[in-house]
Amino acid sequence: VNVIRNSISDLIGNTPSYIFLFLIASTAIIVGIEWDISWHETI
Repeated sequence: VNVIRNSISDLIGNTPSYIFLFLIASTAIIVGIEWDISWHETI
């Protein structure tokens, strides 16, 4: 289990920060599209 934790922390440490920003932005876009569609269905 300790090896897995070290492996994951190494992976996160070596990942460029723009990857995390890309994931946050992608999630926000998906949530926004779903929200917009559901809002338009109610009016």
